Amino acid sequence: MQKALKQIEEYFKGKRFDFDFPYRWVGTDFQVKIWKLVFRIPYGTSLAYVKVAQAYGYAKMFRAVAAALAMNPLIILIPCQRGMGGDGSLFGYSAGIDKKRQLLELEGFPKKIAVL
Repeated sequence: MQKALKQIEEYFKGKRFDFDFPYRWVGTDFQVKIWKLVFRIPYGTSLAYVKVAQAYGYAKMFRAVAAALAMNPLIILIPCQRGMGGDGSLFGYSAGIDKKRQLLELEGFPKKIAVL
């Protein structure tokens, strides 16, 4: 637990860009697959929900992708804040749009669009 707390603290200080402590993926098979795709979006980048759905294999499932991201229990570790609307709009963050915006600003957003 100490390692996790230290790494999260470093993230909020802008000194850490990813996490390497162990944790469990707890969700439906679909949710976990989506979370693992989003987990690959690098620090300081973003990706439209439709692009995550395309990486999953079904571009028309972008609403299901957004719903899966809304159920993410590890919102800092699985960086759902990096998911955007197709037009770059901010929506669909379980902690609220203000928190999403704060995390993105912490990461220096907008920098670039990610590729999965």
